[in-house]
Amino acid sequence: MYGKWAQDLIVQIAVVQSIVWFPLLLLAFELRKAWTVVVPSFGSGNDEDDGCGSTTSDEDRARRVEPVSSSEKGEVDMDVEAAPPSGGGGGGRRIRVWAMARTVGLKLARNPNVYASVLGVAWACVAYRWRIGMPRIVTGSLQVMSRTGTGMSMFSMGLFMGQQERIVACGAGPAALGMALRFVAGPLAALAGAAALGLRGDVLRFAIIQAALPQAIASFVWAKEYGLHADVLSTAVIFGTLVSLPMLIAYYAVLETM
Repeated sequence: MYGKWAQDLIVQIAVVQSIVWFPLLLLAFELRKAWTVVVPSFGSGNDEDDGCGSTTSDEDRARRVEPVSSSEKGEVDMDVEAAPPSGGGGGGRRIRVWAMARTVGLKLARNPNVYASVLGVAWACVAYRWRIGMPRIVTGSLQVMSRTGTGMSMFSMGLFMGQQERIVACGAGPAALGMALRFVAGPLAALAGAAALGLRGDVLRFAIIQAALPQAIASFVWAKEYGLHADVLSTAVIFGTLVSLPMLIAYYAVLETM
């Protein structure tokens, strides 16, 4: 739509997103996942009824989470320590924050979204500095893997939606809210931010168009991986992609008249 400069800007945005935003987002997800393993296990210090007539004490809860070993299913390896109970209260509990940070850091370093982005940017810098060309067979293989990853993500999302009882798994209300946030609130927020930064002309139009693009497939993959409302994200990706074409054409036509 807007020429070569817009393509170069998209590449730069994608690079910054891959090496800065994605790792920070994954770090927040891993910290949340580790925190939810530890915190529910440390209650108010009183025995709790498990719903079957038996009670669970603080010592039992602490024993249940020490240690939790990592597995292929993504369970968090957490080092939790419980001090001896004093006075019947739960104030003696403490969590080894360094162990949690170390575990989260290792899981983040093993995430392909992180190390693949870093390796790609490093190779691009080296190749640009010393004019090194990658063999054609390697380039072709990487392109095949890239296209396969997108296709497999769509296939996984289709399987997930096929297993639901309804096409709109999250319901009409959350789906409509997601569409409104994506195609109305997103461009309005981009317009406000661009105006605050003093963007004008084609750069402003470009920012609004980018904000109106449909939800990325990676958002569903991460939502399913970390248990963050995958039904809502699958609906947002599928229906957002269908709605995006007429919405983008409408935005483009309106912006060109301004």
